Amino acid sequence: MEPEKTDSRHENACFISSLDLADFYSHYDFFALEPTVEATDFVYLRPNIVEHGIDAAQRTLTDAVPPVAAVYAGSPAFAGGVSPFAAAVAAPPSAAEGTLVPSSAKTLIDEADNYKLEKKREKNRDKKRKRRERLEEDGEAQHQRRLVFLNRSKPQQTVGFGLHESRHSDPGSRRLACLLLQGYEIVEFPRTNEDYPFCDSTGRVFAVVLGWPAGWERRIARANAAMERLQHALENCRCPPNRRGPFAAYAVGFSFGGGQTTPTPCQRTKTERAAIKHFLADPDIEAALKYISGAMRTWFPNHVERYESCLQTYADTMSLHAPSPAIPFPTLTLNTGRYTVCGPHRDSPNDAPGVCLDWIFGMFDHRRGGHLVLHEARKVLSLEPGRALLFPSALITHETIPIAPSEWRSGVTGYAPGGLWRFIAQGYQTRTEWEAQGAVDDQAKHDNEGILRWQAGLNRFMTLAQLEKWWGAGGPAS
Repeated sequence: MEPEKTDSRHENACFISSLDLADFYSHYDFFALEPTVEATDFVYLRPNIVEHGIDAAQRTLTDAVPPVAAVYAGSPAFAGGVSPFAAAVAAPPSAAEGTLVPSSAKTLIDEADNYKLEKKREKNRDKKRKRRERLEEDGEAQHQRRLVFLNRSKPQQTVGFGLHESRHSDPGSRRLACLLLQGYEIVEFPRTNEDYPFCDSTGRVFAVVLGWPAGWERRIARANAAMERLQHALENCRCPPNRRGPFAAYAVGFSFGGGQTTPTPCQRTKTERAAIKHFLADPDIEAALKYISGAMRTWFPNHVERYESCLQTYADTMSLHAPSPAIPFPTLTLNTGRYTVCGPHRDSPNDAPGVCLDWIFGMFDHRRGGHLVLHEARKVLSLEPGRALLFPSALITHETIPIAPSEWRSGVTGYAPGGLWRFIAQGYQTRTEWEAQGAVDDQAKHDNEGILRWQAGLNRFMTLAQLEKWWGAGGPAS
């Protein structure tokens, strides 16, 4: 802190400027000292000490320069009752000598600090006392003031909402209510061994919710445990961006599209490959996938044959294989995020007239959240953890109803990228490479046959009567 200069004639004189002499005079009576003061009761403070403030002065008092001889009452230098402080101010010494202050300055500084601290405490005590007095006012007066606040408030009425209804996820409840107002139907599935097929207006079976066979609950509990082990194994991995929602999703198998020049395996780190391989090799996961594969062959036999033919072609020509031998999907995606909830979307990269798998894991109340919505069909499927659904995810817009924050929902999806068949039709090359060859006639023929391929894809979905005839006749072999 910069020292104050009280007189221009003594430019080098330094004085304590924060608490210093003025505070000493205001709080203490130096004239009440004993009549005689020994010379050893005074020391010089060097100017550089004063520049650094009281703390520096306190630290340096013990090694100050030797005192000068002075007598408080008997010395001619201080005759007439003039205090040493007044004498020091009246005739300050040179900068080399320093400032004359009592050797008991440290004690005086401490006492001044204590005085100020006590004043502050007393002020705080007064504030607390006044606060207690306000709180101890007559209770009836407080009640009257609160009634004034109540009477001048403006209540806002809500319609169709009860606090008791908000136990579960509010976004999920609102979304369900909105869909019901638009004419959607909630479909629930009892735990029976029967499958639940959905047919379009022409009678084609386009979706199937698989049944709940005996022992399925115990198997699903172990499958949930396997999923949680996978989540734990992958928790430190950096998941790639996912366009369906803010949850971790790991694709395995092989695919083609999105800028690839040739079908390639899905890229995974060593840690991810090991964890996913261990998960798919789990006995309960493998057994459940085999059960789903059997149901898929029952309801969509044409699709299974097409998928198996595609897998065999790529295994023979490019040594690419399905991620699991238990089910005929070229690609599986493990949605390991504990909040696997998707907004409305279609999986356009998948084979358009193909069938996809959605197998649900987790622990959530499926009556209040976690539903799967099929928008074109206007159905809201109440699928509990362990349920599996087969449907064309590239054709039907679907979404998931939110779940509660305390719940978790994960899943496994299986599908076939549509680019795998395009790559074969283009002579095992990309469209750009094919066009560069100049085969204009072949390209025009391929493009013109698009409507025929679409119709052939629709015809792979069979009606119940066709399925009965198919299996009653022993399948395609007959």
